[in-house]
Amino acid sequence: MQYSAIRPAYSLLLDRLNFIVLFVSRRHSSLCRAVLSADHHHRHRRCRDGLFLRSTAKDTSTSASSSLRFSDVLSESNRQRCRRDLLDEGDPVDVKQLPWLRGRNVELMKPAAVLIPLCLVDNQPSVLFTLRSHNLPTHKGEVSFPGGKMETNEKAVDAALREVEEEIGLKSDAIEVLGMMRPMPGKSYEFLVTPVVSYCGIIDIEKLVLNHGEVSEVFAASIESLCCEKNIQYTTFEKKMSLPVFVGHKHRIWGLTAVLLHGVLKVIAPDLYNAKIQLNY
Repeated sequence: MQYSAIRPAYSLLLDRLNFIVLFVSRRHSSLCRAVLSADHHHRHRRCRDGLFLRSTAKDTSTSASSSLRFSDVLSESNRQRCRRDLLDEGDPVDVKQLPWLRGRNVELMKPAAVLIPLCLVDNQPSVLFTLRSHNLPTHKGEVSFPGGKMETNEKAVDAALREVEEEIGLKSDAIEVLGMMRPMPGKSYEFLVTPVVSYCGIIDIEKLVLNHGEVSEVFAASIESLCCEKNIQYTTFEKKMSLPVFVGHKHRIWGLTAVLLHGVLKVIAPDLYNAKIQLNY
């Protein structure tokens, strides 16, 4: 089963989209304070471009990224920095306190996970996407990340790894999990989706084994092209928010997939990716 990008026009999701990307990381997380495990300190954060937050204290991992080049965004040193910024599976997250889930009956939401595959394609640091099969009953032909509903007692990382193997044939032993972002709701708040960020090494798209019942195509976009300002447009909703839409690639990247991509680029290439989510209250 694949969990795809949602259409941002769904009104039930839009009323909380002003908070959707605050899940990104420990250093780019809530408007107030992230509560981590007992061996982590509480960290105060301030707003960055309206949504993403950076520590007010000296942040060596962030400052180290200031000289980052596109050729190095998936280097071992930068992946290590990203691991420090992303959540571990053991880090407690009180989903009821997440701003975009307040007032929602979280217990009725079905847990799901998606894998965000960072990789090297033609020697270019890239992000891998899938295109949903036209045989599926909903969201036909939409760009998405591999993923789906979690099975009973299954963890988010395990679910994401299982789904990516089922959908495009990537084996879990070839995938390096960097961390997770904070859960967020899917369409009509039916699913609670945990994004899992991964590094998949060198990928030859032609050699991937697709499950054509769910996936019609796999394509990649280089991180440099995704960060290019001319390839980023914006969609405005209800005069309250402006969200990125990625163009100039094989397929237009929008909706939830674009929001997750925006968050990942803020983590993996914080000083190379300058798009902003804007809110007007």
